[in-house]
Amino acid sequence: MLCFNIGRPIVELNIMNKILFPIVVIFSLILFSCKSDKQKRAETVTEDFLSALKTQDVEKMQQLYPSVLNIEIFFASDTSFIIDSYKLYDNGIQVSAESQYINENGAVEIRKILFFLYPDEENSNGYLVKDSFGLCSFENYPHFKFAVNTGCISPDNPLTDQQAIKQLKIAKELLYIYARLMYNNLESNIKIVSSTISSRDQYGAQGFATVVNNSEFTLPDLKYIIIYYDDNNNEVYEDTGWVTQNSFEPGQTIGFDFKTKYTPQASNASFELDFDLELILDFVKEDNIYKGTEYKEYIENQLIKI
Repeated sequence: MLCFNIGRPIVELNIMNKILFPIVVIFSLILFSCKSDKQKRAETVTEDFLSALKTQDVEKMQQLYPSVLNIEIFFASDTSFIIDSYKLYDNGIQVSAESQYINENGAVEIRKILFFLYPDEENSNGYLVKDSFGLCSFENYPHFKFAVNTGCISPDNPLTDQQAIKQLKIAKELLYIYARLMYNNLESNIKIVSSTISSRDQYGAQGFATVVNNSEFTLPDLKYIIIYYDDNNNEVYEDTGWVTQNSFEPGQTIGFDFKTKYTPQASNASFELDFDLELILDFVKEDNIYKGTEYKEYIENQLIKI
């Protein structure tokens, strides 16, 4: 009796398997057959795009996804497959896929990518990818952190790839507006207050100048440009040098010597301070000077304060 009690469930399970397996297969076939012809065509386009991505066939990628080159950095892909597809309310098709890539450390990176396809206007039976989600990582873009700090991109509001690219372009525009305002701020508040050429002859010129920092910013260093003119006030020579290679603090005054070895036909000179663009861009990217509402203010009021 003990043997039959153990064996009977196995017999019943085998019988159930024989009954259920065909049902599962039939159900799967029904699900597949429920996919519309449009979904199948959209999935084929997505598969072709993923194949082009694997081989880095940029021309083919652009044919299937015309705006793909807006995305500068793609995730690499070794293998991929379609997961499923859905009809969207606006006549589009969403196709989800999984992509796998073995990185340089031998680890497998797995990502789910969404593709949004719409009818090809030039081909009534065709579909094109219009947007995507997860095809790239925007954290490595140069303006991403600034975009988050100023509210151009919100971590709480996920964007598609093309939406994120659009916001990053706005962030870049906003960044350079802030950079220009910063430059004007530095130019207005950091000035050469005196300069004297102590000697000048056919071999060169030398002298002394004083600079004051009335801005709120500490500069890690500062360079100057000196321009020499002839008797007719024509520029004849230009030279550069350091005001200081150390930190230049707010409220600080620095005196520096300058010397130019060659000043042909020069009778007078003028100074300019050289505010480095990369330094200014670094300033305006800092976290602690933004409230996160700058993007909203820029879009709504076109007002920026610094």
